Amino acid sequence: MSCYARTACHDWLLAARLLRSAPLSLPRKTDTQTPVRRARGPALLTTITDRLRHLCYSCACMCMFSRRVERVSDTSIYARVTGNHQILIYEMRLRSETPVAMVLPLPTRRENEDAVSFIDLSGYATFFDDMRRCFSSPFTLSRKRPVAAAAGGILRVHRVGAFDASVVPSIGDFVRVDPRFRLPDDVWASVPGYDDYSFAVFQLASGEARVHPMAMRFETRRPDAIYFPTTHVHDGLVHPTAGFDHVLYAQFAAKTFGWKRSEIAPREVMDFGGVLKRDRTRGTVEPDIPISRRVLKGQLSNGDIWLRAARAAG
Repeated sequence: MSCYARTACHDWLLAARLLRSAPLSLPRKTDTQTPVRRARGPALLTTITDRLRHLCYSCACMCMFSRRVERVSDTSIYARVTGNHQILIYEMRLRSETPVAMVLPLPTRRENEDAVSFIDLSGYATFFDDMRRCFSSPFTLSRKRPVAAAAGGILRVHRVGAFDASVVPSIGDFVRVDPRFRLPDDVWASVPGYDDYSFAVFQLASGEARVHPMAMRFETRRPDAIYFPTTHVHDGLVHPTAGFDHVLYAQFAAKTFGWKRSEIAPREVMDFGGVLKRDRTRGTVEPDIPISRRVLKGQLSNGDIWLRAARAAG
């Protein structure tokens, strides 16, 4: 069964469990309340909908952050494989009272700083706004173990548009990152599977803002699959399920249940420049290849997503 199929099945099973475990009657009478009746018919359906909406969105959804953040929403991720490399572009809306770092695990072929390179897309802040226009039926976005020290000095810091970024070759290399921008060491003990991953660390300012697209290119260990980093870490803890507010986009993806293929080519709606104007996508998007899209909303299985690639681009 595909990663997506498991996620979809889990979504329905989770909803069923929530309905069985959560009382479906309206609030009980208290000293300050008037009597209420058990919900029936349309009122029952409304109560179920409200209860599920509350359970799915009552806590802010987050990916991997070094410190607590108040809210993360409207997350968009684009990915495609090109030869032995994968392109990954990440955007979100963030609210944080303090400077924070976002950590993206990357399944690189080798643990080396040079295995990942950053692409500055600060000049194309509407990258995902334009990509959404590839689809004639739009959707509504929400608005709401101990680690040993590794050898080597402080990691290089790259200025990428409005933020600083670093490549962390392995978990052990996090000791070379500013302590303000590290995940707690015990997080990695509770998140298996990243022992041989590299990581992109983006240092983000405090406040509330829509973070412009963060783009990178890395040597992938799996040219036959497209990787999306969607594991959530909540306040230093990893839970079996997490609240999602994500839209995933891909090119050169195999047809997969749950993924919709765009009706409009990127060339028609995105800014690829011209004779006197440079390509604002910086070569990250193929102009004539359809976009595949998957919308993830609500409480879902907490983990990364892999999508089978149709073929690798040259």
